[in-house]
Amino acid sequence: MRQKVHCERTSVGLKATDGRIYLLIGKQEPPSHQVAPKRESLNAKLALYAAKVVTVRGTSIRKQGVNVIEDARVISS
Repeated sequence: MRQKVHCERTSVGLKATDGRIYLLIGKQEPPSHQVAPKRESLNAKLALYAAKVVTVRGTSIRKQGVNVIEDARVISS
């Protein structure tokens, strides 16, 4: 049985080669009143790579005990 995965409102995590878990946060953009074309979210892009090895680029920080990669983007798979 196939299920559609809803990932728009959930956080995406990544397990690094060193075993650490990172929370991925895409590029943050301020809200705009202009109508813009809908772009694919970071979560939707990463869902394609579930259980695969990928390279992600961004700023790695630690916030309140949580490893975070801000402005994350997929570089390769």
